[in-house]
Amino acid sequence: MIRTKHIILLSIFLFSITTQLLMGQTPQWLNDYHDKGLSYKKIRYIYNMTDTSAVKVFLNDNQIFNDFYCQKGWVVFSKNGELESFCLSQPQRINNVRLPANTWVVNATDTTSLTVVFPRDTTIDDFPIKCEGGAKGIQTMFYPSGKIKKFFPNDNFTKQRQYFCKSLTRAIHVTEEGNIFQEK
Repeated sequence: MIRTKHIILLSIFLFSITTQLLMGQTPQWLNDYHDKGLSYKKIRYIYNMTDTSAVKVFLNDNQIFNDFYCQKGWVVFSKNGELESFCLSQPQRINNVRLPANTWVVNATDTTSLTVVFPRDTTIDDFPIKCEGGAKGIQTMFYPSGKIKKFFPNDNFTKQRQYFCKSLTRAIHVTEEGNIFQEK
């Protein structure tokens, strides 16, 4: 029920912004928006030429969108009303990956991989993972199976008799079969 309300609300917003753009108006932030039990501190349409590409919203409090536990703060919806980027308000399993609270989910609509920014350095499958920086921070990627796909190591490590060095510029890639290589 709440999901339907969000979809209807976003459809109205998208229609409104398209109309504004066709009339030559530049979209502005809407502040302290309240409608049908939904409460946003700010909302703005992000557009490319005359087409809305996303809707950026600042939530007044923690809310659930499309079964995702979104933390108070910024969330981004696609032009189709699908949740794209948000921070988890509580632990949640997404695409076979158990994520802690305060994790940024960067590409919720991508079906080929899950990209996240963990709230702090962590270890996954004995890999030392560098994490921090919010929505635009140091990203970690997972396959739909839940296996790790790409990360930046926070420490030197040896795996499969290979040495890998700590780096913020040379990511580690792991194939679904488990083969590991580091960018040069």
